[in-house]
Amino acid sequence: MRPLYKKCFRIEPSNETAASETAATCLGYVESWIDRTYEKGGDPSPGLQRVSRIDRDSCHPQLRSETLACGAFHHYLFWRRQGPGDEHRRWIVLVNLVSNGSLVDFQLQLGFESADLNLEMPSDRPSLPRIITTILSDPRWTCRSGYQPLGVLPIVITVSGVEDFCNDVLFSSERDLPAVVLNPSGMSQKPPVDARTLAGRVAGSARVFRVRDRVAAIVLEQFLGKDLAIGPDAIRVFAPGLQPGATGEGHWHLLGETIRAKGLSDLDFGDFLFGRLADRELSRFKESALLDEFESLAAEERVAHLDELRTAQASDKLFYEDYTGNLEEQNRQLRAERDGLQVELERKEQEIERLSYDLEAAQRNLRDLSSRLPQLPLESTQDQASGELSFDTVSDAVQHALTAFPDLLILDSALDSSEKVPVTYRFVGRVYEALRCLQLAANERNQNGRFKSGLKEYFKPLGFEYKRLSDTTKNSWGDEYTFLCEDVPVLFEEHFTIGVKSANTCISIHFSTRQRQDKIVVAYVGRHLRNTQS
Repeated sequence: MRPLYKKCFRIEPSNETAASETAATCLGYVESWIDRTYEKGGDPSPGLQRVSRIDRDSCHPQLRSETLACGAFHHYLFWRRQGPGDEHRRWIVLVNLVSNGSLVDFQLQLGFESADLNLEMPSDRPSLPRIITTILSDPRWTCRSGYQPLGVLPIVITVSGVEDFCNDVLFSSERDLPAVVLNPSGMSQKPPVDARTLAGRVAGSARVFRVRDRVAAIVLEQFLGKDLAIGPDAIRVFAPGLQPGATGEGHWHLLGETIRAKGLSDLDFGDFLFGRLADRELSRFKESALLDEFESLAAEERVAHLDELRTAQASDKLFYEDYTGNLEEQNRQLRAERDGLQVELERKEQEIERLSYDLEAAQRNLRDLSSRLPQLPLESTQDQASGELSFDTVSDAVQHALTAFPDLLILDSALDSSEKVPVTYRFVGRVYEALRCLQLAANERNQNGRFKSGLKEYFKPLGFEYKRLSDTTKNSWGDEYTFLCEDVPVLFEEHFTIGVKSANTCISIHFSTRQRQDKIVVAYVGRHLRNTQS
């Protein structure tokens, strides 16, 4: 294999989580990353080969070693796929997870293999694999390289912290990762690139430190000396093994003016620096002892597959008979599937008919409930009693609810998202009905001090299914469901879904019954956001 990126670090759980559980979680992250990045949702690309979740219980005899027998080795994943439109190159991902008590060592290799020795390195060399950021950001554990903690956020160097930074980090003999130090300019006090963006692009390969201000920069320069000084509006990458009084040779010095002159954005510079750091890591990475065994296992599987093809093609007549028989069987299965779909269609039509009846009943219940809440403002009760309100767009409905429903706090994010709903959306009335149900619920809580039942049971007879986000959705796309409420970012898990499938027929309303005791807060009314089913 010709490697492009290699990384190894230790995972320390924040609680007494079993090592096997931590390893299984990380392996799930890896498989999801491969599926999104390379297989594009599971397309059966030619040349795909996967040997995954090889552990103590399902292990090839060739891999039964003393390490496995004592239970120290948990998971190993080998994934190989021919490059799209490239018959000479195959992408490879190797992941090794080994336990040590409650700790887990994580090792990732990304590269390609080719029989063409003259084949150049791919021009589309990847930036930092997203899987590294995902694992380093998980709050359930801390990741370390040697003694040094890894993270995706920069560390600020203040005047009082300069001495500790130099002694405990920069000149420490135990440091095994480069330290990237960003010095502010003399006038603006800003670093040459955004520290948070850079830290995210080189996470796991280096730690990023930002000098807070010019005063801290002067003190740092006194500690470093003339040869190691950084200078204003500059970046310096200090390699491990640095000693006080050393020369600046081997420690890259990059000036902000040069970066801007080359037209590099913060992301471009982050990818450039990551490429340099990745090249350095390739030379110091220790290969897994099981790598050759897995390569041999993959080769055996390929040889066995070729033998099967040669046996199947020994007789042209038998081959074509089998091929024709398979086509006939597929045809029979497709006809059976078509008949089954026809039955399912009829069942769905009956279900739609039943749901329409239930919807009418729910609307009657809603009108009845509305009539028993005289405390609402006159405009709101008249709207509910008449049932004749009509809106052209979802934005119109939300704007009307802003003034009609005093017990709802409708955030600017809800107004903005509603304006992006296509004007062709067909269920605008249902959106307004949902907001009115939230108003009724908030008003009842204000009157009685609590809801009369669980929220799922409360909203069901009104024609709406109350849901909360799944753990998988929160971990993968939680940022998309987080909105500012009174200048504080809040994750809005509670929601209704109205419609199905396309943006013309499906939107979601995200709200919180807990953020405020006097109001229900509505944060989003718009296109359905991503989850495990979309």
